Amino acid sequence: MKDTIRIAVDAMGGDRAPRVVVEGAALAANEYNYDIVLVGDTRKIEKFLKFYKYPQGKLSIEHASQKVDMGEAAAISFRKKKDSSISVGLNLLKE
Repeated sequence: MKDTIRIAVDAMGGDRAPRVVVEGAALAANEYNYDIVLVGDTRKIEKFLKFYKYPQGKLSIEHASQKVDMGEAAAISFRKKKDSSISVGLNLLKE
């Protein structure tokens, strides 16, 4: 039996996030046998997640309370903002 792939997605990164990220994750959950973890502000993610149908148990949320702004250096943000979506997502990868 093939193991299911688990993917962590920074739901707060990019233009028009988290709406477009949530939509893409829901589409992927319907098409592929992936377990997708959306990382970011739970309240904001759930606001958009309710508009999509996806297989039960294929999408989950890992809350991250901090935000990295566009002008912030990635390395500095990773070290100083331990509860940002990118930091939480990378820690999930590490685990």
